[in-house]
Amino acid sequence: MRKALLVLSVVLISLLGWGAPQTPSVQIGTFNLEFFTDFDRSTGTWCEEHNPRTPQVVEELARFIDSLDLEVLALQEVENAQALELLLSFMPPGKY
Repeated sequence: MRKALLVLSVVLISLLGWGAPQTPSVQIGTFNLEFFTDFDRSTGTWCEEHNPRTPQVVEELARFIDSLDLEVLALQEVENAQALELLLSFMPPGKY
């Protein structure tokens, strides 16, 4: 009898949480873009020479990052604001 009561109690307690609202979650992502540049070579050519990217590669990278549907995005090794704008130009307007 005690065993049945214990099992019934466990089942009832677990059912109480069944309809509880889900805790909100936040999707966070971080990417090290390794020498991500703006293509203008005004700050030197080392980055462009050691990690060349074409506009097509930048577009693919932007599509991949966008497909993850992140709410918080951290980027590392971005040369300057112009390089960031270059990446954002391949993403949906106003999303980031």
